[in-house]
Amino acid sequence: MESSKILSDISIKHLNFDSIDLKKSKLCIFISDYILAYAVCDMQDCVQRLKSYPLYGSSYLHDFGKLKDILDKDELLSSAYRFDDVSIALSGLLNTFVPHEFFDGSDLRQYFDFNLAPQHNVQLRCDEIRGFDYFNIYAIDHALTEVLDRSFEDYTLKHAQSVLLSSVLKDYLQPSARFSSRLIIHRESNHLDIFWLQAGKLQFINRFVYQSAEDFLYYVLSVAQLKNIDFNITSTTLLGDLEQYSAEVDLLKQYIPNLIFGKRPSRYTYCPEMALIPQQKFYNLFSV
Repeated sequence: MESSKILSDISIKHLNFDSIDLKKSKLCIFISDYILAYAVCDMQDCVQRLKSYPLYGSSYLHDFGKLKDILDKDELLSSAYRFDDVSIALSGLLNTFVPHEFFDGSDLRQYFDFNLAPQHNVQLRCDEIRGFDYFNIYAIDHALTEVLDRSFEDYTLKHAQSVLLSSVLKDYLQPSARFSSRLIIHRESNHLDIFWLQAGKLQFINRFVYQSAEDFLYYVLSVAQLKNIDFNITSTTLLGDLEQYSAEVDLLKQYIPNLIFGKRPSRYTYCPEMALIPQQKFYNLFSV
């Protein structure tokens, strides 16, 4: 069964968006192989604007001409200097997690090359993740950094898995009254992120690349078997590019009880117009 296609061009803004002070607003940008999306949050941390640019048959992380084209032509992205706060999350970059006790920030290369194949013409960076005693070390192509530096005078850059994990820990770390553990399933195009939280701790995290709905189900059930997850006492929350009648969700329903769709990250509030899209959508963007 083929995986569901969910990328779409979305543009939503609050009725009074044009009157907000951009200088006191935050611009959040999410870039993956297949989509560039951004949100604008006002000084009260309310999301007032959402725009997405899906890409088919190419990659924003490798076809820098396509990326530059969007950054130059979009009205807000091309004038990002008007924002005091610009934050960018990049998905799909090679990364590895290193425990705090073994981390030495002076030599990221040793950790990266030990866990992954050595990369050339890249810059190594790291994110510290609140509530998680690990650093996320990742590689970004120098040419990609140059594109971002040309478009944005000052910005904060993080790996998308860092911001995603931070939001999951903030919103789902504590067990609910009914269930002793939580399984969080996040879909981003053909990538699947699985988080298992129990007893107030993150017990498992991994990312998988899949091609079909059967692959998707296989990875979820394999993790459940590996970690001895009892679905009768576990709530399973779906986030990101998963929809009510998608092939992936149809299969999950046959094997997993207590299946629910999650809500947007609690770090922001959202203008009424955001009700036009399901709550679980753009969880990664709203985590930036």
